Amino acid sequence: SADSTQDQVQARCEAVLSHGGYSSLLDLLFQFSIKFGYIDAEALKRDVVFPRFRQGKLDLVVTINCSKPEIVAGVAVAQKYVPPDTAQCVLCWANVGYKTGLRAFEFTTPNVGAAAAAAVAAPPRRWFTQLPPYPYFHHHSVIVQREHEAQVITDATVHDLLAMCDRFAPVAFASNTDRNGSGASNLAHRHYQAGSYDFPVFAAVAAIVGRCPHTGASVEFLDFPCAAARVRGESPAAVAAVAKRLLHGWRDSDLHVALGLPADLQTMSFVCRRRFPDGGGAVGGVGDGEGAFEMTLIPRNGSRRTREQLHSVKKEFVGIIEMLGYAILPGRLKPQLDVLRCHLADVLAKEGAGGEAMSAVRLAEEVQLFAAWWDAYVAVAARRLVAEGRSSADDSLANEAVQEALCLAFADIIRDNSAFDSADLGTARRWLRNSDVVCI
Repeated sequence: SADSTQDQVQARCEAVLSHGGYSSLLDLLFQFSIKFGYIDAEALKRDVVFPRFRQGKLDLVVTINCSKPEIVAGVAVAQKYVPPDTAQCVLCWANVGYKTGLRAFEFTTPNVGAAAAAAVAAPPRRWFTQLPPYPYFHHHSVIVQREHEAQVITDATVHDLLAMCDRFAPVAFASNTDRNGSGASNLAHRHYQAGSYDFPVFAAVAAIVGRCPHTGASVEFLDFPCAAARVRGESPAAVAAVAKRLLHGWRDSDLHVALGLPADLQTMSFVCRRRFPDGGGAVGGVGDGEGAFEMTLIPRNGSRRTREQLHSVKKEFVGIIEMLGYAILPGRLKPQLDVLRCHLADVLAKEGAGGEAMSAVRLAEEVQLFAAWWDAYVAVAARRLVAEGRSSADDSLANEAVQEALCLAFADIIRDNSAFDSADLGTARRWLRNSDVVCI
């Protein structure tokens, strides 16, 4: 019921976990959140998920989230919820049970890093799982540290994600950075994100293959819009050993000098999942000889942000979920894209895709903010489709062109926010060498 105490919800979660696993536990929290008003089910129905976009090597998912407010740096957003006096921020434990419909599941993980440093057993790390009020995908959840501590990327981040992955497969666990400008929404309180989704980065192929001696883990630098390295190993310890080297090989080396990046804005994002030989129990199984644990590291620098030309599509900071190939675009785009589609359909039907007819100068005033995107992406997509033999009178052409333009723009947004060009294999090899990885 709506007045169920946190203790009662915790007991129910533990019972569900023991019989149905962590995914069933997340289903329970979702049902509770919907039933008692923490998540607006009607708002979720307005969200848009476009068909998965595959073109050449690109593999992306683009969505429009109509329940989430657009949060732009320097622009105040009206806060409808005021945390209790005992909470230091909106993520603090004191909000659980205080905010309408918000309940959570408490758990612990081994304090691997502290235990290794002290050579003795360390108290476990305490966490709770809660759902966001506007989930992005199936089982999207937030893992929050019980104590109010700042979001800081350290070796402990690697151990935390692997421990959660080990205990709660098949759900994937991810971490944003600890620097402004690179996607972190709350730097005051350590938190991670999780969910059951086959993110496009998981399917990325290797551009460089490497090994880290004496660890048993493999390393791949990926062919993906952003720079990313994937570590695979048979145990959390094997993956952690290499992932920590990659973290320090990026953040603590002189790579930023060659790239012209501010040293104090060097940081990292992560995603971790557990894989199984038969493909069961995990998103996207694994073939013979591949590791059971997989962590992908995405180097970031807070100075690398989306070009102004694409701010009409997304002006918000770009976080870990989007760097994995899953776009979360603002709800204002839904009506704006409708206007743009209608304009494109009208132009194509009356004048075709050539000449001045496609120019952005003819856009209505209400969508003139899209002028640069229109000329560089929409017009190009429409002309390409017509050149391939599609009739400009085809009713579906405008819709396809706008969707393609949106997906290609998102690919460039990922590239803009990458710490370095993923096609720059020289820098990639230098990063791997700095991390004691032997390129094969």
